[in-house]
Amino acid sequence: MLDTIISLSGLSLFLTSSNSWSTSLNLLFFSLTWGILILSHPPLRIELIGTIVIRIFTFWIPSILFLIFDALFPSLSANVKLQLTRAVPTSQADLIRRSKIAGVAMGNMLLGLTLQGGIEYILVHVLKQKSMLRIASTLPLPGELIWGVARSLILREVLAYYIHRFALHASKTQLSRYHKCWQHSVSAPLSVVSHYDHPIPYLLYRWMPVMVPAMLFRLHLLSFYVLLIAVSVEECITYSGYSVIWSMLGGATKRTDKHFATGGKGNYAPWGVLDWIHGTTLGSDVKEDVEEAVEKHEARKEKKERKERKERKERKERKERKEPNETKERRRLRRRRKPRSSDDEGIDLYFPV
Repeated sequence: MLDTIISLSGLSLFLTSSNSWSTSLNLLFFSLTWGILILSHPPLRIELIGTIVIRIFTFWIPSILFLIFDALFPSLSANVKLQLTRAVPTSQADLIRRSKIAGVAMGNMLLGLTLQGGIEYILVHVLKQKSMLRIASTLPLPGELIWGVARSLILREVLAYYIHRFALHASKTQLSRYHKCWQHSVSAPLSVVSHYDHPIPYLLYRWMPVMVPAMLFRLHLLSFYVLLIAVSVEECITYSGYSVIWSMLGGATKRTDKHFATGGKGNYAPWGVLDWIHGTTLGSDVKEDVEEAVEKHEARKEKKERKERKERKERKERKERKEPNETKERRRLRRRRKPRSSDDEGIDLYFPV
């Protein structure tokens, strides 16, 4: 198991090597390392350990750092939280509750990992079918990787919206009561709250929208890893409750916070596209986020252009100030320089015939 983790960690070194290595050489080493990894370890072990490594580095480490920051610097944290002091721990009981939430979240994630491994084992070893994910020694083409991740994210948005809205909030079933009593017992979201719920709503709303597209499209394992990285980073940031998140993630963070503050009356999907279409957006919608992002981009572009124009103008002025001084110096040197005559040279220009 340890050698598998080291091999998976070594892959990132090839992706982040220094500029002295060319891109083609990086890809060659990455392809060789990936092929050796696939051929030297059981596919199920690679899939599960890779999933654990990604979750640890892209979700759990940042989430725990956020918890530590909130606990050590509550006053500073409150200044950058959307719900201010409501979103920071104010007593020992709050810290204990947050620890319990993190423990439940970790248990749910391990439950999803166990289910993922169980399905793979049954498909391959019991039913003798193909694995849920395509685990091959060859790398996916860039277009295949991008298209696989993009359509998986789109399907995830659709599944998450309709499951969250109609199964967990619109109905009066035991399922919705579980979701309300567990996840919505927290009024101010934290990163770990994204995986804090009763196990059944968790599997429906968190696990299925990620795994169903991966199974349906039978993603390459590397494409699944990229999808998992994107989802983990999004969950960690959008549930953090911080007001300093920029761009589109900032809008998603505000909508998630509004969802918890109102007890789940809107903002059911991660990115808010279907909320905008169905009119269930609370606060700013995704259209406004896009417009704001475009405006900020244009403002940065205009600021950069103004700076460049100012620098060009300053260079031109320095050049103009320098040229007259150079002209005066040339004239002074000309006046000091006497014309050379034949007498000065001591040469007789008249020759006898």
